[in-house]
Formats: sequence, C-alpha cells, structure tokens
Amino acid sequence: AILNIILDPLFIFVFYLGVKAAALATIISQGFSAIWIFSFLTSKKSQLKINFKSNKLNLKICGKIAILGIAPFIMQSTESAIFIVFNSGLQKYGGDLYVGTMTILQSLMQLCLIPIQGFTYGIQPIISYNFGAKKLQRTKMVIKRMVIISVSFSVCVGLLIILNPVFFGKMFTKSQDLLNLVAKYLPIYFGAVWIFGIQMAAQTTFVALGKAKTSLFIACLRKLILLIPLALILPQYFGVQGIFYSEPIASAISAMTSFVLFIFTYKKLNDTSNGE
Repeated sequence: AILNIILDPLFIFVFYLGVKAAALATIISQGFSAIWIFSFLTSKKSQLKINFKSNKLNLKICGKIAILGIAPFIMQSTESAIFIVFNSGLQKYGGDLYVGTMTILQSLMQLCLIPIQGFTYGIQPIISYNFGAKKLQRTKMVIKRMVIISVSFSVCVGLLIILNPVFFGKMFTKSQDLLNLVAKYLPIYFGAVWIFGIQMAAQTTFVALGKAKTSLFIACLRKLILLIPLALILPQYFGVQGIFYSEPIASAISAMTSFVLFIFTYKKLNDTSNGE
C-alpha cells in the first residue's frame, strides 16, 4: 500500500503516464508484496516454511480449497459485470452525471463494506480451527461476536453516511450538480446497508464451516440472481431511479435469506453441542 501511494504520483506527475500510471503502480506494488511474503516464508523467521521437496500436489485437497474459494471469487469477479450493467443503464436513462453519482455511491459503499470484509476474513480461520478441533462452544462464541460486530459496524457507518451525504460526497467532487444527485440517491442506494453485515458474517460462517454449496448460493444470489436482473428490469418501469433501487432490494433479500440459512446452520451447532 505504501509503495502504491508513492508510485502513483511519481508515474502520474513526473513520468506523465496518465491512466497507465495507476495500473503500473498497482502491478509493481503487488509484485513487491508477493516477493516480500515469499521471502518471509522461506526465511528462518517463519515457523511455517515453504519446502518444495516435501510438497506434493494433492488434487483432492486442491479441489476442496478451490470449491470453498469459488464463492469469494464470484463475489469479487461479478463486480465488473455489475459496473458494466449499472453504467450502461445510467448512461441510457440518465447521462454522465448519473454515472458519476453511481461511482461516488459505490466508492462510499466500499468504505462500509471493506472493513467488515477484512474483519470477517480474519475471523474465518479462527472459526475453522475451532470447528475442526470440535470446540463447538468456542466456535459458537466466535460466530456470535462476529455477527454482533459486523452488524453494529454496518449500522453505525451506514447511518453516518446516510445522514451526511453531501459531506461524504465532497470527498470526491466539488460539482454542485453531482452533490445534489448524491444527496438525492444516497439514502436510496444505502437503504439496506444496515443489514448487509448479516450477509457478510453468514457468508464467512458458511465458508469457515466448509459449507461450499450454501456459500456459493449466497454469493450468486445477491449479484447474479437479484442485482443484475433488477438493474436491467426496474429502469424500464421507474427510469434511472430503478437502477438505484436495485441495490437495496437485492441486498435486503439476500441478507434475509443469508440470515435464515445462518440460523439453521447455527442451530445445528447447538444440536451437535448438546449431543456431546
């Protein structure tokens, strides 16, 4: 991150590379990060070392890893498809100002979601370790705390942004026209962000407990099954506003579905614990 911050202005303002500057800075920074990690894992400082002599490819294990990784992969990769659908629809029904508004709203949404995402990803191995060790009471405790913290954060940050749309919009633009649209559509777009912490916590729980099918279904539900179709259908009836409505509708339905499946999964842990 530090290297990326240094290289961005260097490539943009010193070497005048334009848009390419951001891409090159990111690639170089990621490369140095990978080299750093690899060097550490092969050094004396690491307790877990990479040893190529003893590492043999186990297709069964690789398959399990890949299946569990499909859900996060879909969640990340479908962002590009959503950007295409949103931007094309906004351009068709609204214009450049609406495309700019959506860009600001999506950036603000990342401010809400990325901290929760980082937190839940960090909790995932703790849940997996305790579940694998049959420490079900501790597993339940960790899951419960994760849900409380994730939901509390999404509620607090979501409300903070909803109540101050112009303040946060000024982080990205000084255009009054853009700020007016941000103030109008931000409360709509963020309408369900307060419960989105539920889905992220549930998604992490499913992956941590090895429930690949459930995790994959939840990953597909919000973006592929709900969000993209809604973003294509609603504008035909509600105009440009339909695109902004698609986000809270998809988020609310997927979060409630995740919560129901999560309750069943959590209840099974209770039953197993009672059986012990």
